[in-house]
Amino acid sequence: MFAISVVIFVTGLVAFVGLLILGRPMIQASERQFALAASRSTLKTLRGERGELNVQMADLDNQKRELDKALGAMTAEQKELNDKIGRLPKRVYELTFELGAPEGGAQPYEFIVSRQAAYLDLEKVFGPERQLWERPRVLRVWSRSHAAAVSAAEKRYPVQNGFVVRSAERIAVSADPPRRG
Repeated sequence: MFAISVVIFVTGLVAFVGLLILGRPMIQASERQFALAASRSTLKTLRGERGELNVQMADLDNQKRELDKALGAMTAEQKELNDKIGRLPKRVYELTFELGAPEGGAQPYEFIVSRQAAYLDLEKVFGPERQLWERPRVLRVWSRSHAAAVSAAEKRYPVQNGFVVRSAERIAVSADPPRRG
């Protein structure tokens, strides 16, 4: 019985070694037939690339965290600057256009110059010029006579360009209300 067991064991061992020797070429042949060798090398390459991409992704995550911190600091600084701007006193400046100069007997004559809204829309005027003419402006003309001042004002701000020039009248304001008789 022992001899039969030894024979079976040796036969099994020889068969196993034979399978390994003959099996390797058969495995390689089946890999070639079903293109498994290329898949295996592709899989190995992809695993290597995945590792590289994981490293790059970790680097990008670190950069993102740093940029988020920088963005938070910039946002806080912007809020602080906006608060400072909001606390600044509001100043309003009145624009006065002047023609001529106060020389040799010239007197100031004041006019109100405005631009017709229809002209601004028709000519499609945008930007600073439109903002400048959103409301009427004061024009001071230095001249020897009122007629010459009107002529100079209308020449500089012509009706063809949508301007309207009107004489300005100063209203005297007194502390006493007017009396009715």
